[in-house]
Amino acid sequence: MNRRATIRAGLAGAAAAVAAPAVAYAAGSPDAELIALCDRFVARERVYRSYFEGGANYIADEATQDAVTERITEEQVELIDAIVEHRATTLEGLKAVALAYAAYCPDIGGPDSESYPEEKLISMLARDVRRMA
Repeated sequence: MNRRATIRAGLAGAAAAVAAPAVAYAAGSPDAELIALCDRFVARERVYRSYFEGGANYIADEATQDAVTERITEEQVELIDAIVEHRATTLEGLKAVALAYAAYCPDIGGPDSESYPEEKLISMLARDVRRMA
């Protein structure tokens, strides 16, 4: 991957992360901060996934890929820690959390592919929130 592609991907993620909180805060939702954090998480996940096979910034060498994506992963852990400190008080807040989960687990199957009730429910939520988004 060349330098321009790396910079372009970083800027795209940063732009999305900056724009999303502004939209959430402007909405005046009681869950604005939670929604903004979830939006930032989803934006970082898109950038993270762009470095893997099929992504715009694919890096074939695993060691290089890990070096590039390590900081993104650290940022996501910080975002998740901040997200779970909140309690969603609106449907919009719950939807934001469900979208963050769905973005993080894009390969999760439908409810029929799961064995346990809790897995069936969470896979249903991920499936349906993706369809609604």
